[in-house]
Amino acid sequence: MYLMKRKKEMGRQAEDLAAQFLQSKGWRVIDRNWACHVGELDLVLHRGDTTLFVEVRSTVRGDLDTLHHTVNRTKQRKVAGAAEVWLTTHPTYLGTCRFDVLTLKFDENGHSRIRHYPDAFQSPWAF
Repeated sequence: MYLMKRKKEMGRQAEDLAAQFLQSKGWRVIDRNWACHVGELDLVLHRGDTTLFVEVRSTVRGDLDTLHHTVNRTKQRKVAGAAEVWLTTHPTYLGTCRFDVLTLKFDENGHSRIRHYPDAFQSPWAF
């Protein structure tokens, strides 16, 4: 139980840091942890005419340089499917859509390193 709680806390902290990082680049957070029957969206942001769907991954022991590979085709389809549902309920944000992956590695002191993979994958569906 403790391990699960700690993992959830790390995930929440990673999403907070990812949101701050992207906000510093001019993105505005629209939604967080939005879930539907298809899947979950960690972060939904908007800038100009682009809606950004971000999958956030974090680790303590893993390799930051390969962590983005954990967002496999199955996960990409779930994220894209959830994005499609999200867009049907938020038609104001129809337009250009992008899917990014943001990875974070925490060290034993709680410091983190971040990697941003813009346009990490494409949706198999046309929006």
